[in-house]
Amino acid sequence: RSLPPTAQLRSLAARRSALRRVARAVGPVARPGVAAAAPLPPSRSMLPIKKEEIADLAAPGTPQRASPGTPPRRTLRNLDKNFSDPKEPDSKRPRRDSSARPELSDPKQPDLKRQQQRAAAAEADAAKEVEFCAELDRYGVSKASRGSLLPLLRQWGPARTAQILGLWTFLGDGVSRTPASSCTQVWGPAGSGKTAIVSSFLKGMGIRHLWLDCACFVSLGELQARLAEELRRLVVAASTAAKVATPKELQQRVPPGRQLRALDRLEAVMRPSLGHLASMALAPGSGGSPTASRVTVVLDHAQELPRISAGALEALLSLPEVLQCGSQLSLVFVSRLPLSNLGVLHAREPPSVAFAPYSAAETEALLFAVLSRSAEAEAPGGEAMVVPSEGEVRTLCSSGLMKFAAPFLGHNLHDLLRIGEEVLRKPTSIGASMATLQKDVEQLVQQRQGLPDLSGLLEKPEQLDNATAASTAAMRNMTKAEKRGVLSA
Repeated sequence: RSLPPTAQLRSLAARRSALRRVARAVGPVARPGVAAAAPLPPSRSMLPIKKEEIADLAAPGTPQRASPGTPPRRTLRNLDKNFSDPKEPDSKRPRRDSSARPELSDPKQPDLKRQQQRAAAAEADAAKEVEFCAELDRYGVSKASRGSLLPLLRQWGPARTAQILGLWTFLGDGVSRTPASSCTQVWGPAGSGKTAIVSSFLKGMGIRHLWLDCACFVSLGELQARLAEELRRLVVAASTAAKVATPKELQQRVPPGRQLRALDRLEAVMRPSLGHLASMALAPGSGGSPTASRVTVVLDHAQELPRISAGALEALLSLPEVLQCGSQLSLVFVSRLPLSNLGVLHAREPPSVAFAPYSAAETEALLFAVLSRSAEAEAPGGEAMVVPSEGEVRTLCSSGLMKFAAPFLGHNLHDLLRIGEEVLRKPTSIGASMATLQKDVEQLVQQRQGLPDLSGLLEKPEQLDNATAASTAAMRNMTKAEKRGVLSA
């Protein structure tokens, strides 16, 4: 009791262990009426040590046995030139034998994917041919005209089949079919392909024509004088090609700057040209085609005619009726609006060929086809374009032009094609990141819309949009009083 509690606990533990050793040595004591308990298993410390174990422990260099659960002891490695453990072969990744040569595919046999693409393209072309033939049968196109119309239909696709056949209906084929009307209007939004399709149709069908841009004239007299001069040049070129002598009256050009306002003066200037063209058509050996003496006059940007003169549209529409040789003329008005919206009466409005805007899928397909063809061509200034791969051109059309340019310019093929060609001329844009492509396309869209780059107004070159740059520059030049006035407003 005089011992401290810790010593008392130690003495009690020693007594209990001594009693347990005595009980194990004596064995269980049998008591009357009580079943004997099973003997306890001897512990490792109380079992006698064998001689072999003593010999093993005494032998030098024998590793000591660790208790259960002890991690294995790491062996020390020698410091050699190789400071890392030797690499073991990875069973999951099979090693390639460097001595074995890879099997080269036979170049004569195309890949399966390429074969599938070609088969799909052939099936699509065959389906389009069937559709084109059905449309030609529905319009009643003769076999002589099909040879000239089918290349045009393949070039512009099913999206413009109705427009090409409409031009064939009203303008004829240049050989046996005469124009159905003396005046025709072609209208549609900007960038829908009006000018390009009309030009390719007239050239593909072999129709004699001349082209006037109404946006380049300031008066009706100037336009009519230019019409007479272009008609004279056309007749002189036709007589030279046919090896026919040109009359003296056609060898003198109209003086520059001259205006033909009066109708009788216009009649006097145009009569020799149209008369000589009619005589060439009636000459022996010319073939006697009913359309050989006709000329198609295309008036592009006809929406500018009301700016030239209030009665310019009515005067031009009446030319085939009032001129003595007017039956040899066919007028085509190409504009963004119908002529009825420009001041022409509905009773006087000629038959029209309407061009609907392209859809997003049609615009992307046309952009890919045109840019793929022009990728290897040279720029007008002599600078060669970067030759991109098919995937890069498709990325430019789908992710670049349709995502970053079309929301601002619409489906205007003229503007989108110019922007695509400018991007192809930049080596840094092809194969670059999407952020670089977006920056280049947005900069070209901004230039196309005529908006200046306002980032130069900043003191430090920062990457800010135009609105932020303009507001930052304006706030920098404002006084405190002006800033207070802005805040109060």
